[in-house]
Amino acid sequence: MAKSKTACIDWSRRNLEAHQTGFDGEHIAMNVLEKLGHEGIETTLHKDAMDLVTDTHVLEVKTFTDATKKDLWQISVDAEQKAKKLAFAAKHGKKPACVAVVKDGEAIIYMRDGVGKFRVPGRMKEIGRIADWKKTIGTGRKERFYVPR
Repeated sequence: MAKSKTACIDWSRRNLEAHQTGFDGEHIAMNVLEKLGHEGIETTLHKDAMDLVTDTHVLEVKTFTDATKKDLWQISVDAEQKAKKLAFAAKHGKKPACVAVVKDGEAIIYMRDGVGKFRVPGRMKEIGRIADWKKTIGTGRKERFYVPR
């Protein structure tokens, strides 16, 4: 049975919102990491195992909004994904880490070395906040042109 036009439009809208949420999180994380002194921060290709590469780390970025953090404030990586992420880190000679960005008006950024299953912020350290991030740094992010070496 085919989906109705309304169902397809609703699905498309939710999918676009989810992608924009993730892109915003990467952009926010990049800005905070730069302010903390990380250098050479670049985004990876869309289907790569990790989202950002810095001078010392490869990072998986997870983004939550205030609306979702109450229900789903846990990061989970299954065994197959974890193996891919660790292999990506080893290939680039960098430490794997996870960054969680909780955003709405204010963005709160947490970080933890390694990848796996843990709660935010319980097992993650807050590394920065950006009040009114849309006005401070804007939405969007830098271009994606990282080429693995």
